[in-house]
Amino acid sequence: LLFELFDKLVAPIVLYNSEVWGTSFIPLSNSTDILDTKLLSRHMVENLHLMFIKIILGVSSRTTNWAVTSESGRYPLAIRSYEAMVKFWQHLRDSRSIILTSALATNAQLHSAGHKTWYSHLERMMRYFSLEYIKCIADRRELMGQIGKTKVVVQEHFNSKWTDDLHGMHIGGRLELFSTLVEEFGVSDYIGIIKNSKHRIAMTRMRVSAHKLPIETGRYYKISRSSRECPFGCKTLGDEVHYMTSCNHPFIKEIIDPVM
Repeated sequence: LLFELFDKLVAPIVLYNSEVWGTSFIPLSNSTDILDTKLLSRHMVENLHLMFIKIILGVSSRTTNWAVTSESGRYPLAIRSYEAMVKFWQHLRDSRSIILTSALATNAQLHSAGHKTWYSHLERMMRYFSLEYIKCIADRRELMGQIGKTKVVVQEHFNSKWTDDLHGMHIGGRLELFSTLVEEFGVSDYIGIIKNSKHRIAMTRMRVSAHKLPIETGRYYKISRSSRECPFGCKTLGDEVHYMTSCNHPFIKEIIDPVM
């Protein structure tokens, strides 16, 4: 529900007129990935989005961005902006206003002359997502139908990149546990199933390593992974799996046994 409120009340405001300024989501360097999540997270609009997600999930601001977007199934707001840019291009191209059509033509000419313009970013974005064919469609009905699929096409590219990131995670990394719990991008089922907010937040923190177990806190103090042992004398790595399955300390068993 809270994500729906964000989409209906906040997103329209922060993305207002993004068909024009949405070019700021696109990196200046042609060698940089348009869907680079680390780069996108630095954009003030996406940063606001991520902050909202973390508040809703009940995790700290230091929690990995990749994990919280994966857990919530939230696509970057840039994707909506990319869709808006394509629709705006169609609006300018088919406008009855000579001023608008001339503005688009001039923008395209400046791009061809080697200048960085709005059209330059549009070209790069459409090329990246293999959407260049749209500009060749003459039939208006077919054109509108293909433009309507832009969002789905961009999301599919994002899903593919997300899968590559998932498979590229190394053993022993911060999200080692999380990478074994997810298979595809989308909101995690438990978020809608667990009604008790405290229990849901606790589950999220455990899954995305936003907790205070030795495996995580040892990272802050630069303790080697192998030395982040359970403080209760278990002589083993103090990670999530240990506390949920094998720690024999009475305090831990009192917490875990009722729910396992």
